[in-house]
Amino acid sequence: MTGRQSVSLRGRTRCGASHSGRVFIYVLIACASGFVGSGVVASEFPVMRKVTDPLSAQVLAPFANDFATPADLGLKAEEVQFENGFGNRLRGWYFPVEGAEHSILICMGNTGNIACMLQYAEIFVSGGFNVLMFDYQGYGGSEGSASVLSLASDATAAFDWLVNERGQPPRKIGIFGVSLGSILAMSVAASRGAGAVATEDIFLPGKHVDAFERFYEDQPLIVFAVRGIRSTILPQVDPIETVKRLQCPLFLVHGERDRLLPPSGSVELAEVAEVPTRVWIMDGVGHAPESLEVNDLEFRFQLCRFFADVFSGRMTSSGPEKEVRRHGDRFRVRLHVTADQVNQPIQVCASNGGSRFSFHRLIPDSADPVEIELPFPPSHVSSLVVEHTTRVGQNSWKPRLSSLSRDRQRFMELQRDFASNARVFIRDPDRNRIVGWYFDAATWQEYQARIPEPTDVHPRVRPRYARWLAMLEVYMRSDDGVQGLSAAEMSLAFLPAEPENYFQLDNAGFELGLIDPFVARSLTWLARQRLEERRFDESQELLRMYLRVKPPTTEPILSEAHINAIDESTAPDLLPEIPQRIVRAEWQTRSN
Repeated sequence: MTGRQSVSLRGRTRCGASHSGRVFIYVLIACASGFVGSGVVASEFPVMRKVTDPLSAQVLAPFANDFATPADLGLKAEEVQFENGFGNRLRGWYFPVEGAEHSILICMGNTGNIACMLQYAEIFVSGGFNVLMFDYQGYGGSEGSASVLSLASDATAAFDWLVNERGQPPRKIGIFGVSLGSILAMSVAASRGAGAVATEDIFLPGKHVDAFERFYEDQPLIVFAVRGIRSTILPQVDPIETVKRLQCPLFLVHGERDRLLPPSGSVELAEVAEVPTRVWIMDGVGHAPESLEVNDLEFRFQLCRFFADVFSGRMTSSGPEKEVRRHGDRFRVRLHVTADQVNQPIQVCASNGGSRFSFHRLIPDSADPVEIELPFPPSHVSSLVVEHTTRVGQNSWKPRLSSLSRDRQRFMELQRDFASNARVFIRDPDRNRIVGWYFDAATWQEYQARIPEPTDVHPRVRPRYARWLAMLEVYMRSDDGVQGLSAAEMSLAFLPAEPENYFQLDNAGFELGLIDPFVARSLTWLARQRLEERRFDESQELLRMYLRVKPPTTEPILSEAHINAIDESTAPDLLPEIPQRIVRAEWQTRSN
């Protein structure tokens, strides 16, 4: 992957890092979540705000319009405004909770605006906290042009608003930052004396600046800006520096499978923190916003419990006392059990300080030390009491998932399993390399029984099945196309009625609106079949849905007017305009 992959206007927001020099460009992408449809037409969303300076244009992706409103989540918010240090007025949404004595300030990542963070707001409101979230300069409803130089000032202004306008003492304010927002949360917590700070997917920018400068060495303006940031901004916001000035408890949350910002960053920060620190490396979770779906019950619980524990004086660190002994090529770690962990499910996570992690699920039945065995010498071990579990045997547990998380997990397992067993690769014998692949139709027949009924699947997960099945229809190889058609028919049953309001949260990416070329193609083939069978009304409905899910860059095969005019007399003329299904002959041509 080269350059920056940011927001697709009607599709996927995704990013990745295959080169360390590019990490600084888009490590901050996966910030947004909480998307709930508000009637915004996908073709109109998002409208991107212009970023003027060359460095900020590489790392910031501000949305002008809102995909959702607080009311969409049943939340009541006050729209507020305050000035940052550059004299620009920033928009904020303040969520007051009756009787709440503490507030949480949310610092978003680099993509979207505060409308993309509503699910986080809902978590803390439900936990009994007032919440303030705000648009950075040049984002959403805030004035000015988005700039990396104004971010720290933006976050500080938001914190000061809570103190000055809401009379909230600094020690009664907690700060939560995601990805890019994590470094701002740490900085403001240290400079303003916040009561607690939590981060998800901490970013250590100092590690990437040099590589970023090398990557853009032929662009003097960017190099000049990077050097300025290194000397003026980084000392203020680099968590490795700000953690030394921190005077409040710290909670470091990180996905073990984060493909942008390795969880070793959170481990490294925990090792140098001198304040009470809790670490939760989330087993099987990637970069935000995926954490909101993989195990949403535990994620909500841990965030709210941390702030509640701090503000009530019950905060405990997650680093247990330990003794390490080598046993052959293995390492045995003896962990001391605290009183609050007895008869409680705990997750123990050990790390070698790099990319290796080992997870252990324990239920200690006494305060006697417990022992775990590792394939590497641990530099860091954390233990955390977890809440949403089901006991397994006498001394272990497994996560107790919500219907959303459970159905998502089942889908991902089915998708991976089918790909492993049904994918057939096409190899070029002359060049001895793979030139393509397809799915075997015979294997598909075995898997159909494993696909659940749409009504048995969480509504947020159903579109994943629709998209996967539509993709299978395109890549399934069969002589008569019957198997592919069966996948298309099944896909249809999983489609949401309002694809514009669909949102999907993934590892370092999110999607707003169901825009999918495979689904669009599948709908046209089904529409053609209905047309051939003289089922005109059904054909029209399928083609109307096609117009709503097709990529905006492709020309429609039929206009809305042509679709509305389909009947007995017009069908013969319109039929040739609708493409046929892929059959084996076309696959052979593609393979050759």
